[in-house]
Amino acid sequence: MVKNLKDLKVAEIRTELNNRDENSKGRKAEIKQRLSDWLEDNDFDPDYYDFETKSEILPDNEIPGLESVPDEKPSETHPRKTQSAGKLSPKNTSSNKIKSSSTPAKISHMPSRKTRVPQTENSFSPVITLDDSIEEDSPEIDLTEESESQAELEELNKKIAQFTKKIHLSSIARGQLQEQVKQVEQKRAELEHEENCLRLAAEAAAVIKNKAAVELATLRANIFEARRIHTLEITNKEFLTPKLRTVDFKLRDAMKTHERNQRELEIIEAEVDLENEEAEEEPRRVASTMPSRNKNFAYDGY
Repeated sequence: MVKNLKDLKVAEIRTELNNRDENSKGRKAEIKQRLSDWLEDNDFDPDYYDFETKSEILPDNEIPGLESVPDEKPSETHPRKTQSAGKLSPKNTSSNKIKSSSTPAKISHMPSRKTRVPQTENSFSPVITLDDSIEEDSPEIDLTEESESQAELEELNKKIAQFTKKIHLSSIARGQLQEQVKQVEQKRAELEHEENCLRLAAEAAAVIKNKAAVELATLRANIFEARRIHTLEITNKEFLTPKLRTVDFKLRDAMKTHERNQRELEIIEAEVDLENEEAEEEPRRVASTMPSRNKNFAYDGY
């Protein structure tokens, strides 16, 4: 899973700074900038540095090997072929000229094949032993056409190989992009689940708080009623004594109930806070236990 600097949380940024013997104190923006400066000082790009693989993952337009290939000059020829072509007699060179004129048409049909024409001195030895009069009567023919066509064929094959390599690298980059899209969708689903858990916890806390408020209001009403009864019937102690005792018992029970409800409310609030913390830690635990899907590709030319 690719994890860039923008994906790190505060605790992860502090851990990365501590691993690099850097100061990890401060706000998120400060420590994030500090980590970015460290990456730049060590010749890393903060936007493409992956903290899972400890390396850079470049986009398509920056992958080595996808740059435009400079064209070679078609006039460049191999000295060995030019030297071999210079040993041909006019009779054989005329036939070679006819073959070279048909070579471009074959190149368009078979761009991926490489052809190599062996040129040895022994194969042309019978022609070299001809009389000089035949060579003098023959017209002059350009001997570099075949070598130029061979150079163009090799250049075309080289370009085809480079283009095939580009297509392969593009498919790899497309696969990496699809993997990143899957990871973003998974992260979005985890965030939605976390938001739902927090919303349910907040609703439960609100219900408990409302219930405690109703019980407290009832308790206050009972206390007020007890005081009113005590004030109105204070003159008749014998008649009011049993009622006062009853009210006192009710008042004590109400106070005990209130204290018990208060303790339950504190316990419920502590459980809600614990559930919130577990909901925040769950994506991290799942991400730490899952195997990394990111693959590092190494190619010649990187």
